[in-house]
Amino acid sequence: MRIGVIKLVLSLSAAVPFAFMYDGWWAALAYVIAFTVAFLAVNILFWLFVIFLAFVSGFGGKDSKKSGFFSFWLNTAITEVCWLARIKVKALGKEKLPDVPYLLVCNHRSNFDNFVITSVIRDPYLVFISKPSNFKIPFAGRLIKRCGYLAIDRENPRNALKTIHASSELIKNENMSIGVFPEGTRGREEGVAPFSEGCFLIAKKAACPVVVASLKGTDRIHKRFPLKSVVELEFVDVIPAETVKEKRSGELSDIAYGMINESYLAK
Repeated sequence: MRIGVIKLVLSLSAAVPFAFMYDGWWAALAYVIAFTVAFLAVNILFWLFVIFLAFVSGFGGKDSKKSGFFSFWLNTAITEVCWLARIKVKALGKEKLPDVPYLLVCNHRSNFDNFVITSVIRDPYLVFISKPSNFKIPFAGRLIKRCGYLAIDRENPRNALKTIHASSELIKNENMSIGVFPEGTRGREEGVAPFSEGCFLIAKKAACPVVVASLKGTDRIHKRFPLKSVVELEFVDVIPAETVKEKRSGELSDIAYGMINESYLAK
């Protein structure tokens, strides 16, 4: 059951006794007030718990293992953020996702992109390559690091290559899937920005399939809030592992770019 449903049930249940304290309209008013207070309290407790988990996730040092427990709560928190931001996702092609670890590539429209993807796939073993500044965010940076997220220094090719190698090792040895945005930064309004082919070396080294995804509408979320935003996430196609082995990273980049650009520009 989704955490949001559990929170709603708890809040509704907690408000019931207050309805019996009064008669008529006063009972209804008391119930509404009690439910509102209970709902706020349950949500506050939930986020305090997430912050606590983020705090303790840093214990254990660099050698601490990737944790499915922390990943579950990170993904739950991300899904709740999408709910609070009033994001409705229209997901297409989810049935195409392979049952083996993969590299997921997608166009980049906003800071909500990996949130939307995570909330749809809900796989605790899907992690993202992210910019180094995200790992400096209080509490959240510790949590994503413990869950296996990797930082990439695009200004330093040697460090970037280390991240590529570490990502392929996660896929091969820890059965984790890796998400990456080959544009490197948020794309232009008129289309998809050119790809960096380096990230496709991850799939080459891991000999894994590449899931090609396309996002539309996430760049409008912050403009529309508090109104509901409808975004579209399409899993366009999967490049099989056999094709990944045969093609060069530049060729894979061109194939994925063509798929994403066509999907993004389609009406």
